[in-house]
Amino acid sequence: VYKMSKHYYYVANSAATGRPGLFMNGQELAEDVERMRATFAVDTNNDQQVDSYLAADAVVNWDDVIAVRFELIFSSGDETNVVEAPQTFTFYDGTTYTAPDNRMMQMFTLTVGIRNRLI
Repeated sequence: VYKMSKHYYYVANSAATGRPGLFMNGQELAEDVERMRATFAVDTNNDQQVDSYLAADAVVNWDDVIAVRFELIFSSGDETNVVEAPQTFTFYDGTTYTAPDNRMMQMFTLTVGIRNRLI
């Protein structure tokens, strides 16, 4: 049995470096995280298969959510002018992010199943 807890994840500028980082409940977890996107895997017909991935404001019934997909874009930190032109990334939902400068960027994706929602 696990005690329920609530955590807030967000990207904000670090007080130490002034660069974006990933925070949880006010504590910096990772430096140089430029963007984060979370979408929710929804199973609307109870077949234990993902029917669609939705943004939080588009989820109608939270009981249908069976997993969460996290997409994070990391930058090369202080190393500037690493690439010839700013990189552009496309998130799963089709929205894009173009880097503000010539730092090297890389996107990582992680999908996590919600306990007791998957077989």
